[in-house]
Amino acid sequence: MKTRTASFLAGQVATMTQADTHKLFHEELIMTIRKFYAFVTICSNGEAFCSYFDHDVLVPLMSDNLEYLETLRPFAQKSSNATGNPIKLVQFSGRHVLDVLQPSQCHADH
Repeated sequence: MKTRTASFLAGQVATMTQADTHKLFHEELIMTIRKFYAFVTICSNGEAFCSYFDHDVLVPLMSDNLEYLETLRPFAQKSSNATGNPIKLVQFSGRHVLDVLQPSQCHADH
């Protein structure tokens, strides 16, 4: 079993060519995500995922790697302090695939 996390691999996939990505998926080097963790805020409308801005990019406070997510705890605490709302660290588990998107034929021609 590969020891790299899905969040690490997602960053790697973002810089790959289409052919490299296709090879990566078909060789099954990407692990299956069975559970993930998230900081969730409690607000008047219910719950919502927490996130923060990093260089104009919205980064969600969620990961399949709890150790990594713990490094983002200060951002969750800042959010709680700023909003006055409590924030929970939640584990989501279980898996149900709703749909699988395949590359379209016209995309494959490019």
